[in-house]
Amino acid sequence: MIGQKFKELEALSIECNQALKSSMSKLEELISLQQQSVENAAKIEAKRNRVATLQSNCDEVEARANYLKKETQNYTSRCASEAKKLVEDVEIETHNVDVVEREVADVLEAVGQTISQLKHLGCLARTWLARQSDWKMVA
Repeated sequence: MIGQKFKELEALSIECNQALKSSMSKLEELISLQQQSVENAAKIEAKRNRVATLQSNCDEVEARANYLKKETQNYTSRCASEAKKLVEDVEIETHNVDVVEREVADVLEAVGQTISQLKHLGCLARTWLARQSDWKMVA
């Protein structure tokens, strides 16, 4: 009976040693997995921080793009208004030039008529002078 118990104890001891070795192996594996988990958590946190930084940069770029878009629209609007004003100014000046051209044409026509009248008067004056001269000779 003692031999039997000894054999049972020896078998139990072997089983315990195997279980202990298995548990130690599992414990070492668990420790390794926990270490990997800590490393993975650190990597994930680093990636979250990187994503947050990139998102912040994206937000800044988007804000700058929106600002530039608004400034471009304002500038375009100002240019369009200025162009419209320039067109209106050119139209006014064109009208003024047309008016001055008509006035100059009227003045030239009047001058032409005056010159014609003066030529006619010159002819009349020469004719009158010639007759006066002829009468003096006759007299």
